[in-house]
Amino acid sequence: MNNAVASFTAACAASMLAATANAAVELANVTVSQGTGTASGDVTVSYSLANGGEPAYVTLDVLTNGVSVGFDHIKTARGDISQLDAHLVADDGAAKSIVWPMRKDWPDQLLRDATVRLQAWYTNAIPPMYLVIDLSGGTAAESFPVRYTTTPPDLTSDTCRTTELWLRQCSAGTYLMSQNGNSDDTRQRVHQATLTNAFYCGVFEVTKAQYALVMGDSAAAAARLDSAGNTETPDGTYPMNFVSVGAVRGAGDSYAGWLTDNVAAGSFFGVLRAKTGLSFDLPTDAQWEYACRAGSTGRYSFASGTSDSGIGNYAWYNNNSQSQVHKVGLKQPNNWGLYDVHGNVGELCLDVFTTSAPGSAVTNYVQTTYSEKALLCRGGSAARVNYQCSSTAKYLRLACYDTTSFEVGFRVWLTIGKWR
Repeated sequence: MNNAVASFTAACAASMLAATANAAVELANVTVSQGTGTASGDVTVSYSLANGGEPAYVTLDVLTNGVSVGFDHIKTARGDISQLDAHLVADDGAAKSIVWPMRKDWPDQLLRDATVRLQAWYTNAIPPMYLVIDLSGGTAAESFPVRYTTTPPDLTSDTCRTTELWLRQCSAGTYLMSQNGNSDDTRQRVHQATLTNAFYCGVFEVTKAQYALVMGDSAAAAARLDSAGNTETPDGTYPMNFVSVGAVRGAGDSYAGWLTDNVAAGSFFGVLRAKTGLSFDLPTDAQWEYACRAGSTGRYSFASGTSDSGIGNYAWYNNNSQSQVHKVGLKQPNNWGLYDVHGNVGELCLDVFTTSAPGSAVTNYVQTTYSEKALLCRGGSAARVNYQCSSTAKYLRLACYDTTSFEVGFRVWLTIGKWR
């Protein structure tokens, strides 16, 4: 922070830094002040939780001229602050405060017309419907700003497929996994699955353009339309495929530590975490099917029972795709507004591949015992027949650490309040 701002009085700083509350719970008594002097400059946000007595997630953002300064510039903020996947703030009647060491996080910057924005919601409440990551800064960006909104993405513009990454909130719940699947397939044994935490799920499969902004153009160049190696269109709105387990998340070939939160720093999720402060990851198998079904009970998210009526309206599969992947978001979404959950590319999950699913009720289940050293992929692909693209099918897997396939891509997830 330069000397011109450092000379501001605390009163001027308080008027310059307007505090706003945008919350699913009541945030009361929100005030902001700033220290003065060349060795100070800490911004203190005071507030209280005034509703219900339950702990809450409280997040902080700072905007200047209406633009977020980004997580990297507020990452050492301390006090009564959390992220959606971090510690909770207790609603115990006590005054709360967050201290942001502005000179440490954002030195030599002139901060004008700034707004401190708090967001908060209880763990048993529905978080904001959409989480949006701004990737426009690309690999050179120190951080990727995150915002929340109730408005779905505008599909008439490719921004949501390229420079922004959109996720949709899905509430916790219980469902019958593999319902109306292939009863002769032990991978599709029907059982009750419970997810105790809400999560955010990518509205689209990660595209080549989004992958390039996180990992670089050279890494994204591996994307192809088909198994013959035909190059993808230049706009990058097709799903990123030919990605390995190591590139997406990072893990030793032995899969040691795979189910921990320790993703490799240089992997896609490693970079995304570092630049947002949120623990994005692949989904579990149970999370994936729950989101794919979107409350439906049929073999497909769009039909009842075992019917596949209308599949061509929802999926790119072998009967309509010419065995090539297609631009994301062209087919109809499921009931929760998620696109391409059937076909296009198979989507990597955290679970290892097995030939036998659980035979009884499970909670927050992740398959760790494998039939072969491979990760499960769900949703089928543009090269697969209809039943292999169903909500229940488990035919695709990606073997080994550095194996790639035109059939395999991935989607971004964020579990709210981690249970792993």
